[in-house]
Amino acid sequence: MAVNGKIQELNNGSLATTTAIIKTKRFDFELPEERKRFNHIILNYKSGSAVSVDIYVDGSASSSQTLSYVSQVTVGAVSKKINVTGKTIELKVSSSDNVFALESLSIEYALIPRTP
Repeated sequence: MAVNGKIQELNNGSLATTTAIIKTKRFDFELPEERKRFNHIILNYKSGSAVSVDIYVDGSASSSQTLSYVSQVTVGAVSKKINVTGKTIELKVSSSDNVFALESLSIEYALIPRTP
């Protein structure tokens, strides 16, 4: 299963060094009580500098993992494998490039069967 989101281009129009930060909502995939194994984070983006993705599980204030995506001058999809479990997931995507476009992101997951 996967969830997709459409996100518009973020361009601060300044040559000053600033970091663009995009925070997602808390995804529970309409199954708030079910545990999930999150498998992949797929970004479709362009950025002249590396892109970081911090992963927050079950409302934690601390990230459980940080992914680093390489810079790319044209929009393209890059998938990173993760092995994180929880009921909910939030992402914080950041780039220090002055022109950063995040076209979409996908989160792939599988339900963890309940034990009787």
